[in-house]
Amino acid sequence: MDKNLTMEVIAGFFRSNRLKLSTAESITAGLVSAGITTLPGASTFYQGGFVAYTRSAKKKMLKISRPFLIRETPYSLKFAEKMALNARKLGCAHVCLAVTGLAGPGNDNSPQEVLVGDVFFAIALSNRYVISRKEIFPGNREEIRTKAAAAALEFLRETLEQNQTLICQIYKKKVSRLQPCAEK
Repeated sequence: MDKNLTMEVIAGFFRSNRLKLSTAESITAGLVSAGITTLPGASTFYQGGFVAYTRSAKKKMLKISRPFLIRETPYSLKFAEKMALNARKLGCAHVCLAVTGLAGPGNDNSPQEVLVGDVFFAIALSNRYVISRKEIFPGNREEIRTKAAAAALEFLRETLEQNQTLICQIYKKKVSRLQPCAEK
């Protein structure tokens, strides 16, 4: 889907349901936030984002515990999920989109099973509902980062569309089939 249309769908969902969005980024280093804020009026639904590039930044900014940082690689679905859950709470948002991965050119001491181009996405819909996925992008560092940011926004759009009923139930909104959920 076209980037502008993707953003319009995302913005429409959050605005019409009076829900807030936050982000947590590592590999994309702010590209997702930049994509969201290109839309005029993004401040009506976008709370802000965290760019936590290093392990120490993830610990300090996203409150990821030391034991978790030691146990898990930052290049995994589990790590993306933890980023989304923590940033959702810290960002005072209903929903949080997180993205982490390996852009290269080297492997940055990553496990052998993680390759350059591996990107991990997670969306926390609440404290209990997290949806995540992995994608692999070919290309150089900048191409991988750009593709990851676009894919993150597309993943958010798909997740909102596929889970509208669940989101409305979580936030105690009345579900309407062809329209955004309305207040009860």
